[in-house]
Amino acid sequence: DSDTKRYIGLYTVSEVVDEQFIKTHFRDASSLLLKPEPGHGGFARGRSWKEYERVLIPKSTATPAQQEGMLKFIRLVNDADAVTFRDQIGSFINVENYLRFIAVTVVLANLDSYLAMGKNYYIYLDPGSGKLHWIPWDHDLSFGGFFLCGSPEERMNLSIDNPATVNDELLKRMLAIPEIKEQYHGLLREFLAKHFSGAARAGRCVHGTLSDGTRVIDDPVVVLHPRGDVADLNLSPCYAFECRP
Repeated sequence: DSDTKRYIGLYTVSEVVDEQFIKTHFRDASSLLLKPEPGHGGFARGRSWKEYERVLIPKSTATPAQQEGMLKFIRLVNDADAVTFRDQIGSFINVENYLRFIAVTVVLANLDSYLAMGKNYYIYLDPGSGKLHWIPWDHDLSFGGFFLCGSPEERMNLSIDNPATVNDELLKRMLAIPEIKEQYHGLLREFLAKHFSGAARAGRCVHGTLSDGTRVIDDPVVVLHPRGDVADLNLSPCYAFECRP
């Protein structure tokens, strides 16, 4: 009934990362798709594809060349000196994609993720560039909603520059490179300006009335609490999302 307004809730949907998804975003779905779950220890040192297969969890069959490429990537992350890592990491991964993936996860304060659980993401080896791309997945516990990690207050004080609670050598080594860290900060600014500015957020908060006339949310306000390691950015490591009546 178009004359009756009834609040039915706020719902989230996790898009399936399958062949159709890959074709939509990469055009070619013939390459290696992984859904890693290395857990809190990250990608520990190993010698063979078999050792890593159980944590990389391939969703497609890896060719011998793809297996060797992944092993070289993991060895670079775990064993290379700082100069070699800086010079070669861009030949294995799409650096901007990885940093965007981290920036969005940090802004959304999603700990049921790569940052705290070492899971809930995909990696795709783009056959066009030959580089790994990170694909976010399952963000239903964003905005500090992952109750298994600390108190609400602790989840509101997460770090921008040390966001992971897992032992993730890739993230630590990436953010130890000054120019990559600055690029990451720039992507944080960009994401905030695009999605959390006054104009952007005005229409994104659910608002309306129940059928009995009770206001659910009106004149929504997003409150960003500035805290964190990088004071000059005026960014929060976690963004408390408040919709006030």
